Amino acid sequence: MTRVNGAFLFLIIAQVCLRNAWYYKGDVMKCFPYLFTIVVSIGIVLAPLLMYLFVNPYEMHCDSKFESPYKLPEWCLSTTPNIYAYIQKTYWNAGFMEFLNRPGWQVEFLKALPTNLFSLYIIYKVINANHMKHFLTLGIFKEDIKAKEGEEPETYDVQESPFAIGLCWHYLFTFLMILIGANQEINTRILSISPLYILMLLDLLLGKESKTIEKYLGMIVAGWNLVQLVFNFVAFPLHVGFL
Repeated sequence: MTRVNGAFLFLIIAQVCLRNAWYYKGDVMKCFPYLFTIVVSIGIVLAPLLMYLFVNPYEMHCDSKFESPYKLPEWCLSTTPNIYAYIQKTYWNAGFMEFLNRPGWQVEFLKALPTNLFSLYIIYKVINANHMKHFLTLGIFKEDIKAKEGEEPETYDVQESPFAIGLCWHYLFTFLMILIGANQEINTRILSISPLYILMLLDLLLGKESKTIEKYLGMIVAGWNLVQLVFNFVAFPLHVGFL
């Protein structure tokens, strides 16, 4: 949760709570708990991230009250000292389209292509199932998918569930962050742990309404994930950064 993509999971909580708050907009007592939940959730999720990025590292490496024989790190002199951003920029070449400056980026991009294509498929399915206007407004005004009070809960396809739009916004943020601001080699590792990625893959493989071609797509994606898992399991200990 202390990573940025983890912290933005609060979008899922916010989307559901805003949608329910709008549903009960005429009743303050029922509406307020959802709005309060959003505020509390943002605080709970963001507090560890801010401590991890800005407070603890600064106190350990930059605060003058701690004596150290080492030279003051360069990142301490930034307007907003952030050790994680400094490491990403200096050692991982992270930044807007910085992956284009890495040797062999074409190979990395090709290896990331299966996951990127499946990601576009996921995003398309969610937007198509909910319509663009509801996607852009977080599904807050889409009352037709809200099970009325007192009725039995409805069943949904993954892309039509009440959580799908919030999950998709989080997934879209993570996808774009990796695509244009990070290294393509991490896309399968990061995106494949997204709840939406897992649910959509399971729906393709096990869903009763999945077409044959969709089941084959699911098997290809699952196979690619397995290949990546085995490769990283073998390669990671051999990486110089691990030694």
